[in-house]
Amino acid sequence: MRELLRRETLAAAQPPRPAAPAPWSDAPAARKAAPAAPGPRADRIVLLAIYGVGAALRAEVSINRRHWRYLAGQRRPSGQAPEARYQLEAIAVPCVHLRSGAVRRTACLAAAASLDNGAASAAGAAP
Repeated sequence: MRELLRRETLAAAQPPRPAAPAPWSDAPAARKAAPAAPGPRADRIVLLAIYGVGAALRAEVSINRRHWRYLAGQRRPSGQAPEARYQLEAIAVPCVHLRSGAVRRTACLAAAASLDNGAASAAGAAP
C-alpha cells in the first residue's frame, strides 16, 4: 500500500506528458506557431498602507514582495535608499505615485470591505 501511495505521489509531482500528435497534425492547417518568448515582466507594486498626517504622511509599498516605507516629501524610501529602484513623486490619498527613470507607476489602496457588511445601509441608516 505504501509503495502504491509513493508511486502515485511521484506521478502527481511530475509535469503532465504532452499527448502524442495525431498523424494528420502535420498538415499545414494543423500547425501552430510557436508561442512568443515572454518579455520582461513589469514590477508588481502594491500599496499596503497610507498613514500619518501632513508632512508626516507615510506610505508602505510592496515592490516585487520587498517592502519599502516612503515619507511624503522624500524621494527615496526610509532606510534602504541606495537599493531602491523607485522614487516617490507624491502621496495622494488613496494612491502613491512612483517613478523609476522614465517609467511612472501609480498604486492605490484596494477598496476596503465594510466592517458592518452593509448592515447600516440595509437598515436605511446613513453610511
